[in-house]
Amino acid sequence: MTDWSLIHMDGIGRPQPDIEFGDVGAYVAFWQIRLGNVLIDGVFGPKTLAATEEFQCADGLTVDGVVGMVTRASSDLALPPPEVEIDIDFTGYPDVAEGDSGQVVMQWQALLNQFSDAELINADGIFGEITDIVTREFQTSAGIPVDGLVDDSTWGAMEMVVLSTLPYIDGESRI
Repeated sequence: MTDWSLIHMDGIGRPQPDIEFGDVGAYVAFWQIRLGNVLIDGVFGPKTLAATEEFQCADGLTVDGVVGMVTRASSDLALPPPEVEIDIDFTGYPDVAEGDSGQVVMQWQALLNQFSDAELINADGIFGEITDIVTREFQTSAGIPVDGLVDDSTWGAMEMVVLSTLPYIDGESRI
């Protein structure tokens, strides 16, 4: 289980950055676990934003959707410690490829920006030529079939990359 007394610090003792809509990564996953009522996927999307704003409103905080030190500190007092393990799971995400658009494409683009070594792409929800190129680069680096299709194997490879960035799993430091 995660040691929540350390949640305000990252794995090497630095304060956590503020997180907000569009962010992805371990800090988002930790916040989603604290909220307890959203999918824990490490992507700060519309549902995480709504749950964050609902929490801030209920706790009398400034409702800005940004998770900073004040919101985190308030959550330590207001939310019971979570009784879940970190589980980033992209199982069941729909396949997306060049020509597709929507929220899932935007999440894929945000994940690519956060977790691939490729140049940043515009996370606009439109799977165009640049997203296809960066997807193929990710597939190459992950050692999976290179076809530009974000299918179960590609989502699974991204899941492994995201999990590898988490500083703590079940209370054990990964650093």
